[in-house]
Amino acid sequence: MKTFQFASIVAGLGFLKPIAADDYFSCGFAQISVENVDRVAGNLWSHELGAFQSSFDGRFPVSLGESEYGELRKFPLLYNGKDWEFGSFMYHVISNREGSYVKLFYEGTKGLEECVIVIPE
Repeated sequence: MKTFQFASIVAGLGFLKPIAADDYFSCGFAQISVENVDRVAGNLWSHELGAFQSSFDGRFPVSLGESEYGELRKFPLLYNGKDWEFGSFMYHVISNREGSYVKLFYEGTKGLEECVIVIPE
């Protein structure tokens, strides 16, 4: 391969964008990976209702009752990716058993805010 051929290939590849990007939720003061939210949404169904005590908001997971998606449950999420087991929190996940309904919420100074998913380009 001649030098000019190699240089043109390298120049052409420079315009490609990476195809693997991490989606995340953005709200409050953090960006939270979709993977972290999905993990909490799935794991909250493996715990007995009320198995964990929070500082101010009662016990979790808590059932929010039936909906068009089936039973919904709520469980705290830590923005750093660690598992919440007790104490305070600012984020929580609401999901159904099948995982077809998953929402992330942030409770800050402005009240409860639903987090939006960001898909990097």
